[in-house]
Amino acid sequence: MHDRCTAKKFIFNGGRQIGSRYTKVIYTQFTDGTYTREIPAPKYNGFLGPTLKGTVGEKIRIHFKNMASRPYTMHPETNVWYNDDSEGALYDDNTPTSQKFDDQVQPGESWTYNWELRANFGPTGDDENCIGVPYSSHNKPPKDRDTGLVGMMVVCKPGVLRHDGSRVDVDREYVLFMGAVNESFSWLIDENVNRCRNPAECNSLVKSGNKEFIESTIYQQINGYIYGNGPDFEVCSGEKVVFYAFGINTGIQTVTIYGGIQSWLNRRFEGVSIQPGIAKVITVNPEGTGRWLMAINGLQYGNVKGLEMCAGETVLLSILGFAGDEDRYQSIIFEGNSVKYSGQNVDAISIGNGISATVIMTPDNIDGHLYVRDTMKFIGTKYAKAVYREFTDGSFKHLVKRSFRDYHLGILGPFVRVEVGDTLEIVYKNMVNFPNTINMRNLKGDNHMVRDQAENGVPPGKTTTFRWYVPERSGPGPFDPNCVGRSYDSTTNPLKDSNTGLFGPLIVCRKGVLDKNGNRNDNVDREFAVNFEKYDETKIEG
Repeated sequence: MHDRCTAKKFIFNGGRQIGSRYTKVIYTQFTDGTYTREIPAPKYNGFLGPTLKGTVGEKIRIHFKNMASRPYTMHPETNVWYNDDSEGALYDDNTPTSQKFDDQVQPGESWTYNWELRANFGPTGDDENCIGVPYSSHNKPPKDRDTGLVGMMVVCKPGVLRHDGSRVDVDREYVLFMGAVNESFSWLIDENVNRCRNPAECNSLVKSGNKEFIESTIYQQINGYIYGNGPDFEVCSGEKVVFYAFGINTGIQTVTIYGGIQSWLNRRFEGVSIQPGIAKVITVNPEGTGRWLMAINGLQYGNVKGLEMCAGETVLLSILGFAGDEDRYQSIIFEGNSVKYSGQNVDAISIGNGISATVIMTPDNIDGHLYVRDTMKFIGTKYAKAVYREFTDGSFKHLVKRSFRDYHLGILGPFVRVEVGDTLEIVYKNMVNFPNTINMRNLKGDNHMVRDQAENGVPPGKTTTFRWYVPERSGPGPFDPNCVGRSYDSTTNPLKDSNTGLFGPLIVCRKGVLDKNGNRNDNVDREFAVNFEKYDETKIEG
């Protein structure tokens, strides 16, 4: 764990902190209506409810019994047809009381929900064979969800599901619930504060809305697990694996699964963005044995999950087995550099024929001035950053001067362009005072050094040679343009390294698109790399 101080904020149990253990209300599956024999859920599901499955044209009947202490319901977020008495969502819809029992099932009471998987609600011809439909309690939606009542339903095209509910077209399936869970907003917060060493103090902090205490109860998690403490998702190299990924209460989340390329709707992505209440079906074809990272929002707060590859598989990692027609050699170094975020009047982008876009800085009476003023109490716009920079050769004496086409990159590292089938070699020297590395996302490392350096980093002053192979699965898919944008970064301490400035653009092209100098020959005149990111200068290295 790279930042123990950050972790301590969330997992430490003390007089003013609850720690990492909370009581939850969860959906549980039983064998029959006696509700006496529970069907065990897989441990990697965490506090998620059971995964429901059905085929277009079928009807799903759910016998729901509330064994908790307050009203709860079951409500599908999308893609299901139901009558008013099976909606499971409490709001003023002008329906009679007789049709609202489903919206507030009282403690000890039962209700039967009838949901229809109609064709006009199911997967279309352009969709995956199955789509994910999140469900949750909708009596008081945000609080119900933070209390733990969330789950996934999978709706498939005819002929995809076997009798046991498994899919005929994939090898493994997993559900990912990601994003922030606010335990202070849970219905059970009054019970959970008793886990504090000083319950009265913690209760007072909750009632007063103490910011520091509330923040210590907001967890960036995957299926209820933080800091990679959940069971691994086990897959085998070469399998087709599907993840039904969703979030509900929080904003847009980005999930990144290492160890294989991710695709969604037949398009390949480095990371897939998940909107609240919407599930996306992410397909991964794992390569390479070992444990790989799974991350949300760039490993924010260190939330990682291991992706376990089956150990018995034969996987070739030697570069000798992957030599392309043409090796591309890049010699890259990064160094500490002073970067200014904004000036007075800055030409942001200049395009041909004299057309330009100009950014005008805000005056003192505009909110934006807060970020650019340089006073006794404020830093202003000038910060020391660590950045990736390219040199002409392994002597690291002569920087490659950026052309006018690359001025827009700012603190970003140089463009790294490769084609499918290439072998990329980077001679990397660390010239700053903390360990770090360079990781080409979604390319295939040819030795264990890539993985080792991700954990330990290149020590200050040391030089290391990295090699990656560019497999077909890392390049453009059949519906993608000739080149697709990826990225490279440092994975030694992901949160701090990214805020410090270690990030750059990686371009992966189809075979034959790049000339011998790495320039495109497919009638593209300009390329721009734009990184939309909020930098937190209080969370940097050095």
